[in-house]
Amino acid sequence: MATVTQFEDLPLPAQDIWDVIGDFGDIKKWASIIKEQSVEETPEGLVRTLVIGDVTVREARIADSQFSYTYSILDRAPMNDHRSTVAVIPLDPTTSRLMLTLSVSPYGDQTEEGLVERHTKALSGNLRAMKKAVGL
Repeated sequence: MATVTQFEDLPLPAQDIWDVIGDFGDIKKWASIIKEQSVEETPEGLVRTLVIGDVTVREARIADSQFSYTYSILDRAPMNDHRSTVAVIPLDPTTSRLMLTLSVSPYGDQTEEGLVERHTKALSGNLRAMKKAVGL
């Protein structure tokens, strides 16, 4: 399984960051690449549907806490054993760590090294977009 973590310490209280990036059902606040989004309560829990370009992605929230949520991509090849976590960790009253973690198993001819490279770029882009959305 390939695991990638990207983080940055930000000069903001955790709640201020979470108010912008913490809504599982409304990531358009920071993800400008999203053309459409919707969310529905299902027997399995909260599921969001995102339209990114000409691709539709369904993601299920599988865990959450005060300043984090974890989700898994549903019915999208070639993702195997996908789990992603968005978290804000208060370091002190005015500083917080914004952390993104993704774990996925190789599928087909993918390698762990290739997945790490690909998803490091993706998480870095998400981190930049989130920072911009909170005004940094």
